[in-house]
Amino acid sequence: MKGSGTTLVAPLVRWLNAGTISISFATVAMSAGAAPSEEEYIKLLQNIVETQGGDADTAMRLVVDKSNKKDAADQVALGVALMRLRNHFTAIEVLTRATELAPRNAVAFGSLGTSYSAVDDCEKAIPAFVRAVELDPNNSRAAHWNEFLGECRGKIKK
Repeated sequence: MKGSGTTLVAPLVRWLNAGTISISFATVAMSAGAAPSEEEYIKLLQNIVETQGGDADTAMRLVVDKSNKKDAADQVALGVALMRLRNHFTAIEVLTRATELAPRNAVAFGSLGTSYSAVDDCEKAIPAFVRAVELDPNNSRAAHWNEFLGECRGKIKK
């Protein structure tokens, strides 16, 4: 899930020069010459959190602000990383943008549904899950999306 942008290279260099992140992470993140993958974003976010004294919200906002908001792959990777780190409100912001940029990306919609579900917003999670499964019913995550879809439908019926 690599993007084509290099939007984080300049911020990484600035953060590295300022001592905000470690050289080992900066080397990994810049080596591809493309937007970081989900795993690289997770490492970036975790590294910044550690160097910011544990202030996860500031660290994550910093990365979101510096991401390429016009690159769908970049936004999907960042959104999934934020979701996996349980920063669901920020993930919703990023994944909503990703679904606008890539309206046929099942992972973006499924991840958006997962984040909405995690914050108990089943009204918004259901259409995201439905769209994800419609787009790619054979995706390895489709069973997970269907499970959450069923749970959300059950919550709404109550």
